[in-house]
Order: sequence, then structure tokens, then C-alpha cells
Amino acid sequence: MLTRSKHAGEDWIDYKDFTENNQDIVFQDNIEKLVSLIQEGFKDKKFIDILEIGCGNGVLIEKIAEKLKVLGIDFKVTMIEPHLGLGQIAYDRIIKNGFKVDWVKSTAEVFFPSSLKFDLIICTRVVHHLDDTVKVIKGMHESANKDAIIFIDDLVRPDSKEELEYWIERRKKTLNHDASLKMAEECLLASYNEEEIKDILKGYPGNLEIIEDWFKRWYYTVK
Repeated sequence: MLTRSKHAGEDWIDYKDFTENNQDIVFQDNIEKLVSLIQEGFKDKKFIDILEIGCGNGVLIEKIAEKLKVLGIDFKVTMIEPHLGLGQIAYDRIIKNGFKVDWVKSTAEVFFPSSLKFDLIICTRVVHHLDDTVKVIKGMHESANKDAIIFIDDLVRPDSKEELEYWIERRKKTLNHDASLKMAEECLLASYNEEEIKDILKGYPGNLEIIEDWFKRWYYTVK
């Protein structure tokens, strides 16, 4: 069994604006994909319930909130974030704009199973932190309303030491920060490889996509 990455909170609290300040292309890619899904899937909706698993500093849901406001879609977001410092930052980001928000100060494993239902479920760069991925993936699908969108992405674990070194070298070209590079290596090693990802998602109706840029990573989308 993999040792899950614990770099989620106590380390990232020092980088509360990290995603914005470093022009994170994975973050930008997630925003573009989510906005496209929202425009296509919710064009006839006036209100949606959103669940974000592992909201971190809240910058992703803040960007989504801004887009929903432009589209004239009201919403409530339920954020799962066990780290009190990061969760407070995320909560403040959303509440300052007058949006409805419920912050669950716990883990996804404790949150699921849930009687709540959602129209949009987001889980980005969180799977390698989970202790019970199978339970959380199942919980997401069981908590999805009819015609809901589920959006998950995470890293793909390299199959060899050589492949790991290749991806770390690629990352160095976009980020010169020793602590973050060490964190990136740990997160890669705690991630699932392609076959494990396919096995975890087997039997679910979504689409799995593997891409390569900073790292080899995967997207899973139900729409």
C-alpha cells in the first residue's frame, strides 16, 4: 500500500498564494476545463450545489465563483478542508463576495458517505493525499445529482527511478524552489500509476485522460 503524501496544509500554509504567484499551468488548465464544462452543462441552470474536496487556499473555487457570477448562476459551495489555516483562507475568499459557503473541517474519508447531493464535484490534486481513495471515489459518485459533473485530476506515479528524475528535471524548468521540488517528488511517489488509476475508476461511467506537461497527470470527468 502506498504511503500517502502528508504535504497538505502545514507545508502549504506558507504558500497561500503560491498557485497565483507562480503562473501554475496545471491550475490554469483546470480552470479552462472546468469553465468549459460549466458553460456546456449548466447553461439552463440558475442555481447549483458545488462540492470541492481539498479546497486548499480556495483560489480555484474563487475563480469558478467569478465565472458563475458572470454567467448569472447562483450557487452554494461545500468545501472539505481539514487544515484550519488553509480552510480559513479559502472561506474568506468565498464569503467576501457574498456567496453561500459551508466549510467542512474534516477529511473526505470522514465526509463520505453523505446524504447531500451536488451538481458539480471538484477534486484537484488531492487523490495522492487520500488514505481511502476507493471510498472517496465511490462517495463522489453516490453524492452526484442526475446530470452532475464530476471533475478529478491528479499526478501519475512514475514507473521507474529514471522516469521520476525526468519529471523532476522538467519541473525544475518551471519552478526554482527546493522545498516545493521536494514536495513535488513526494507527491509523485505517493500517487497511483496508470494501471492503478484505471483499476480504481473501473466500473464508473466517466472519461479518463492522461496528459503530459509539467508532470504526467490524469483527468477523470463525468458529465
